Amino acid sequence: MKYKTISTIEKKHKGSSSCFSFEYADTEVGIIEDDKGMRYLRVYQKECAAEANGRPITNIRDDCYPLTDADNVTQQNWKKIMISHYDEEIRLGYESYCGV
Repeated sequence: MKYKTISTIEKKHKGSSSCFSFEYADTEVGIIEDDKGMRYLRVYQKECAAEANGRPITNIRDDCYPLTDADNVTQQNWKKIMISHYDEEIRLGYESYCGV
């Protein structure tokens, strides 16, 4: 199945506030549409953090939630909408690896 981005709701980068310069968290939230015209709330998160031994570990989550009314999704309410459709979550990808 193919998806195209309709709009970007939020794009955040949070840099390191610790002693490890490689730590960060990225979040991108948007509305996507599949090849059948169905719209979804897409939440893409990428986080790099230090493990207990100080080595970096990166986690990537790419999840979608079906929408009934994509026009009403805003920066203020996307989390609430995501939670209300949590049981319908579609995982596009999940990855975890060591390294930056």
